[in-house]
Amino acid sequence: GLLAQRALMRVLVEGAAAPRYGMFLGGGAVIQGTEYAHREVHARGLRDDFSLALSTARTVWGVLRNDPAFNRHVRVQLALDDGEAVTHDTLILAISTLHRLAFGMRPFWGSGPGAIRLTLFEPGCSRFARTFFSIVRGRPGRNAVPESGSISHNADAIRLHLDGKLNLDGEILLANGRIDISASRPLDFLTL
Repeated sequence: GLLAQRALMRVLVEGAAAPRYGMFLGGGAVIQGTEYAHREVHARGLRDDFSLALSTARTVWGVLRNDPAFNRHVRVQLALDDGEAVTHDTLILAISTLHRLAFGMRPFWGSGPGAIRLTLFEPGCSRFARTFFSIVRGRPGRNAVPESGSISHNADAIRLHLDGKLNLDGEILLANGRIDISASRPLDFLTL
């Protein structure tokens, strides 16, 4: 097989004994989608891209219908690189060192040289469904702008403050305070 170079995210949660490593970190409605997947999809033996697509579709449907089981948001303080922290009421938080996620999703459109990509949707972001699906396809429409509640940036280091849950590559982490995210040096992976 061919080798591909990928950086991992080093995620250090305040109070944890050691950092964790992964390629995707999510928060907000991502958590409700993850919990739904564990409870309803994985329990039935489905653990492939189709199960992830099903869980993602169910989460988006829940957000669109304002279903409280899926439309829960989290308050996040976010600082990129050495910048000032900005507080966001966050509906969906997605952070990754990958350009493309499962089943071809490309939810990152930020520019700049940073190895870590971040996309954030605020509650009430205008035209959520249209914007979400355009972003997932990797073609953010003109509504994918901060003024409409959709934000995407690249950075080499991200500092979060939040009280809630995060999804690191499908594992739920509890956070109560500071989370420091940095990128590892690129590592070689075998492509399948």
